[in-house]
Amino acid sequence: MINTSKNLANTIKDFYSKNKQYIIPATIISSYANICLILKIGNNYIENENNWSNWQNKNKIAPEKLTELLLIEIQKRYTNYKNPLDFLSPLSIFIKTIEKEKNILTFYSKFYNFLKTTRLLKIFPINTNNFLSIKQKLENLQFISDKFFTWLAQYKLETNHAAIFLKLKSNLLTIKI
Repeated sequence: MINTSKNLANTIKDFYSKNKQYIIPATIISSYANICLILKIGNNYIENENNWSNWQNKNKIAPEKLTELLLIEIQKRYTNYKNPLDFLSPLSIFIKTIEKEKNILTFYSKFYNFLKTTRLLKIFPINTNNFLSIKQKLENLQFISDKFFTWLAQYKLETNHAAIFLKLKSNLLTIKI
């Protein structure tokens, strides 16, 4: 087993030393192509109008109307066609989607900042305006997320109001002064 490992290591070493004039440029070219691909995919993702970070971006809507429109849009996008009356599944899918989108945008922001810090932006075809808009898109996601979770808290309180009231009342009765 040890001889086989040494033979394999020697074979790889010999191959590399004989072909390094091909391996090094191929590695550089494939790395450049891979980074270009990541930037292209990122650019398409950032511009995707179906992302929540782009939702109602151009429209100025009154805040009280925004929550209602958000809930309608969530139900339209994530309706369970096997059970169209299911109200909760689209909400949980929305929460997961928002988190995933935040993570993806954060990745592209960090990737862009890495290229900027290493001064490699100049050699890649990149739409810097799209990547610079990530901060605003993350703020949009946070705003939408805040609106949703505020509504969710109110919804929980309203739907559980009677149960909460009875529990508080029973707790008050058991407190001895």
